[in-house]
Amino acid sequence: MTATRVPETRRRPRLADADVRRLRDLLRSNVLRDAYPGGRLPAEADLMTAYAVKRSTVREAMALLRAEGLIA
Repeated sequence: MTATRVPETRRRPRLADADVRRLRDLLRSNVLRDAYPGGRLPAEADLMTAYAVKRSTVREAMALLRAEGLIA
């Protein structure tokens, strides 16, 4: 019996995905150049205001940085 190949569907990148990547890149850059006093990132609410993004965007960007080992 041969396996039937299921066609691959391409997912259109969501605008939110681009926001997460953009915020992750900005935060990564700031972390790597020690831009945050005491090594502490700003609070979620401050990041939301500063970058005009939703809380979920901030959390996803932070999760990516955690996965990269840049923040704890």
